[in-house]
Amino acid sequence: ILARVIGFLYRIFLANTLGETELGIYQLVFPVYSICFTLYASGLQTAVSQLVSNPHYKYSKKVIKTGIILSLCISLTLSAVIFIFSDFISLHFLFTEKTSDPLKILALIFPFCGVTSMINGYFYGLREAKVPAVTQIIEQLFRVGFVFAIYISSVYEFSCKVSVAGLIAGELCSNIYNLISLKRS
Repeated sequence: ILARVIGFLYRIFLANTLGETELGIYQLVFPVYSICFTLYASGLQTAVSQLVSNPHYKYSKKVIKTGIILSLCISLTLSAVIFIFSDFISLHFLFTEKTSDPLKILALIFPFCGVTSMINGYFYGLREAKVPAVTQIIEQLFRVGFVFAIYISSVYEFSCKVSVAGLIAGELCSNIYNLISLKRS
């Protein structure tokens, strides 16, 4: 509930701060993110969860390592493709060149999201939902905190690029928490 409330308030803040055009650009990059996430995380997370949840399967650590490696390979490839072809994707699929820079920034998040997703799947499989829940809250708090700090400091012109960079800040912090949690398990 806390993560949803933070997300709800954050969207109100963005709507009031970015304006229609920048908010529209911000929203346009998310279908690309969703497709990529499906490829580098969704199915793998479910597989990791299923294998780890089987009490007769003794190789849980191998499963998580394999899941992370596979996810990293796919996500790094997709990051490179999106980063290199961001101009092409912007013009031919999203129909506005203004999405090119946000796509490049967004492409940097894929490996972190993939690793986080695998670790969350691992803990879901172990029936330990605390780690994924705390991960979500950490991600939200750091994303919002990063964007709000940039907004208040006025060091950088506030645009959807800052909002997308906030995604990276939040995901990086939640990823660190997840890696520490995995190491302790």
